[in-house]
Amino acid sequence: MPKKKHFVWLGFASFVFTTSTVACTSTNGSAVPTLIDVAPAAQLSAGLSHTCAALRNGNSACWGKADRGELGKVLADDANFSAAPQPVPILDKVIHVGAGAAGSCAVLEDRTVRCWGNNGDGQLGVTAECIPGQTFCMAEPTSVKSLENIVAVVAGRSLVEEGLPAKRNHVACALDEGGLVRCWGGSDQQMLGRGSGGTLSTTPMVVVDAQNFPLRDITQVAAGAYRICALDIEGAVWCWGADDTYAQPGGLSAERVELPIPAKTIATGEGHACAVLDDGSVWCWGRNQNGECGVASGGNDCCSGDEQSCLPGCRNEPVIVPGVDGAVGVAAGGYHTCAWLADGDAICWGSNQALQLGNDIRSLERPPSAVTSVPGRIVEMVCGSLHTCARTDKDEIYCWGNNERGETGSE
Repeated sequence: MPKKKHFVWLGFASFVFTTSTVACTSTNGSAVPTLIDVAPAAQLSAGLSHTCAALRNGNSACWGKADRGELGKVLADDANFSAAPQPVPILDKVIHVGAGAAGSCAVLEDRTVRCWGNNGDGQLGVTAECIPGQTFCMAEPTSVKSLENIVAVVAGRSLVEEGLPAKRNHVACALDEGGLVRCWGGSDQQMLGRGSGGTLSTTPMVVVDAQNFPLRDITQVAAGAYRICALDIEGAVWCWGADDTYAQPGGLSAERVELPIPAKTIATGEGHACAVLDDGSVWCWGRNQNGECGVASGGNDCCSGDEQSCLPGCRNEPVIVPGVDGAVGVAAGGYHTCAWLADGDAICWGSNQALQLGNDIRSLERPPSAVTSVPGRIVEMVCGSLHTCARTDKDEIYCWGNNERGETGSE
């Protein structure tokens, strides 16, 4: 039997992409990838406007926005961003990093966690007194107590969107070797997964399902602005988060997302989430105002009783992304999504206003299109609010899109 082609252009006869009215205001950016000047990388994570990498030599580095301590240090001359990668001052080897809205976290070789940046909601896992007027409480990494045997960590994002109040999703979650997820911090979204609302917690709390049983056998966690999602060993996807603006599955406790077959990896963006299923297809749900779910915006199936409550471009149930086949991974950003394929190619869709899709057609909404300018085979991708980074099979990092705060590493 001939090998199935990984990318199929369907013409999108039934999916007509039109000009979106959603404001992604940045017109800064470049579709040309910039090679990030760091040692070979093992893993990447993108926050809103900064990116961090765990390096093969055990060090870690971050670049981009820095005014809230996102890079793990106070920069010279109180600079508020750095296009040059900054080494994070951590004493032990780093095995995993998680970049969030206004800070970052890392898992060390001893399986403990350290976080840095803003601590307005206790998301650093400590109670720290802030200097009046200071935008962060802990520039350098600090240890999160009550965590051990951790294998991965993620940090939540804030959502900045016209017409909606600013969301404070200052929360972090860690996955341990036994498959349990623990979250800490606190936010307007109440995303600790504890089954009830409440104030912030600097102590990591085990995430539970609707029956108040701990969520078990988890293999991956992904954090966005409205939801945190987790993948279990059977391929089931679970999500939680109190805000129902885009009618996504999950509430104060974890709820299973209905997918046709098991998933093998997941991603969450600022207002949407996606999963790669066992057959290599990609399914997305949530906000779709810029086509970030891979289908044309304009649908409003997130209504709650009357037409005035309908949100344009919203998918409350997962939809398949047409034209994507053979995916092995997916990354979700502010208004865009990318997937990389088994053959090392990649494809992105959604907003391209900042050229974050990797092509020169600047638009608020674009259907899935191939990323052609990254040299080498892509093995990992991450999406920030308006930028994208990829790691190749040579462990090189390339970034493109918005660079107003050094996100792509361009001076």
